[in-house]
Amino acid sequence: MPITMQSTRRMPLRGRYTLSMRHAPCVVCIPAKNEAAHLPSTLDALAKAFGRLPGHGAHRRGELVIALDGCTDDSRRVIEARAKDFPVAIRIMDMPPHPVPHAGRVRRAAMEEGARAFPLDEVVLFTTDADTRVHPDWLVNTLSHMNSADFVCGDIWRDDADGNVVRAPHEHHYHALHRLRRHIDPIAFDADDPHPQGFGASLAMRRDTYISIGGCPDTPSDEDVTMVRAARARGFRVRQPRDVSVLTSSRRDGRATGGLAEALVREDEDAARGQPVLLVDPRRYIALYRHSAALRMAFAQNDAETIEVKARQLQLDPLTLEEAWNTARSADAFITQVLPEPSFTADLPLDRADMLLRREEEQVYGRANARVGAA
Repeated sequence: MPITMQSTRRMPLRGRYTLSMRHAPCVVCIPAKNEAAHLPSTLDALAKAFGRLPGHGAHRRGELVIALDGCTDDSRRVIEARAKDFPVAIRIMDMPPHPVPHAGRVRRAAMEEGARAFPLDEVVLFTTDADTRVHPDWLVNTLSHMNSADFVCGDIWRDDADGNVVRAPHEHHYHALHRLRRHIDPIAFDADDPHPQGFGASLAMRRDTYISIGGCPDTPSDEDVTMVRAARARGFRVRQPRDVSVLTSSRRDGRATGGLAEALVREDEDAARGQPVLLVDPRRYIALYRHSAALRMAFAQNDAETIEVKARQLQLDPLTLEEAWNTARSADAFITQVLPEPSFTADLPLDRADMLLRREEEQVYGRANARVGAA
């Protein structure tokens, strides 16, 4: 049965703001559980970032909201001591303890409080983690991107046991793969050289965007990636610039289920067993990127015929496709709604995956510009 596709669709969720976001209030929302050891460096970094915003004292509009998740250490005392000379007000929330790790519950509480504290459309809500140090220009650079975006994901680096700024070889691989993705399937409102990350260590969004996507999900894990996907699906402009960056710890005693700490523990265990790092064959992703690019172009051009051809090739659900075609507010929203997240099996050693990616890069960029392994 042919898919019924209307010729007109809803208007994109954009263009409502005509003034520069340079002076928008910044509300940073952080979940914290027994983070007394990390909070001093986290707060110092945030103080520098707030200090670079325009204005001074009461004229520098913003706030830091920290939700304490049943803390039994000196986290509150550390925060209160730093609050005396912090560039903006610090609001502390005490959450009752939860029997299991539950990142979404605490992040949501902090962000909901932040949204209530500044009930203005032009407010930008930020979230990061209590073991993360933001770059001094984290706030300023994010606001500059908010002039052409509704949601900004920061580039996340790690420190190793000696405090060095690091990325593992497989992380470099995925960054190079994402560069290729955006060359094949570009998004007009994304950064010129976007990174692939969208995690809770560095997210920012307009307050009304946050409300429109239903806020931060109250889930034990993946609340961050769910917000990013929800923003895309609603038609908001998600931007992933490299000049918005943070440095997070490489600790192994994580506070959330399914977070970075668990991934690092698994990597340690694999290395101890002599298990090589396994990655997905990059050609599988690249084939998907080409399909996505074709669907994106067809949506933008109201090309229903190409949409239906691609739908058959990819075995997309007709009802989902029809609903997305008729309701999606942008090509990015359409892609997010119709293409499920891939569940490819990681079965190639890192060196083999890198070699295959380099071949693909040489075909797309030319031999001189292949960038596997570039930071």
